[in-house]
Amino acid sequence: MKQNKTALVQKYDHAEVLKNLQEGATSEDPTLRAIALSGLVSVEPSGGWLARALFDPSDWVKRMTVQALDFDQLNENQIAQLIALTSRANVEASTRGWVADRLTRSGHNVPALEPGGDSWEKIHLSLPFASVDPVSHRLVEEALSRGRVGFHPEVLVRIGHSEDKSYLKSLREGTFVVEPEMEVSYLAARAWLGDAEVHDRMVALIEEDPEHAISLLMVSLPPETLEVVVHAAKKVRYGAVQCLVYGVGKRNQQPPITTSPAARALCASNASAHTVSKWSTDDSLVVQIAALRRSWALSVVVPVGVLIEAEGGDYPLLRMLASRALASQEEKN
Repeated sequence: MKQNKTALVQKYDHAEVLKNLQEGATSEDPTLRAIALSGLVSVEPSGGWLARALFDPSDWVKRMTVQALDFDQLNENQIAQLIALTSRANVEASTRGWVADRLTRSGHNVPALEPGGDSWEKIHLSLPFASVDPVSHRLVEEALSRGRVGFHPEVLVRIGHSEDKSYLKSLREGTFVVEPEMEVSYLAARAWLGDAEVHDRMVALIEEDPEHAISLLMVSLPPETLEVVVHAAKKVRYGAVQCLVYGVGKRNQQPPITTSPAARALCASNASAHTVSKWSTDDSLVVQIAALRRSWALSVVVPVGVLIEAEGGDYPLLRMLASRALASQEEKN
């Protein structure tokens, strides 16, 4: 995307940005609804947008909206709506458990949830209470040791950051039986809990397949483990891997330009706070979209001129991301 020099100095139209978000909230596309509603709950907290999001047919929309909330600023009615969501049987167990976890970690009391019939649901509905309830803790351990976590890496992230080393035994057992797509998440959780034995396995995975290097470079790892992964990944002659390695090691410099938009988009989606705004000016739409998503996740300010140009464009997803970013910038200012 080439920057419009006029746009760099002009102010954006708040009413137009708000209109874009409101239209996005009624879109048939759940991606556009998620972006729009997560912005509206921030810039118009009294507009009833949270209630709309919590009853959206897509659980992904629910989660994206809740993720955008500042739990310290919620009123009693909003807290009550979130607590009510955790007990709704028609909402996925992973969403109910994740919201319950956000609430309990913010100091709110949430009634205990029934563990559920399916084994993979048990970990989601038990984890929010595992730090204070021995029965819930045991259910989490059993699910981990059997690899019954579903395809939800964020559960392993929460366990890794729990500082509860009693989970290590179950994590080690589960590493051998979990679905292959979840092994990296198991290893990452073990690394955060201080299990240095995972380093050899991570190196072996990288040597087996470059795709494993990508997965390991994009997952959250403690510094000492990330150093091991980067050292092993440097030996992989694969454009996307080298791009990610560069992003880890040289956060203050312009990222390398590869010939593949897909590789650049991968780098943009994992960019550091120092380089993400540079990716937002890329000529490829997929790279611009990845950069704006990343800037949103990192709360990084992208140049207003770039956002104005994207917000006035013809591509719906890019326009919605730009509107969401502009609304966030206004909220911060």
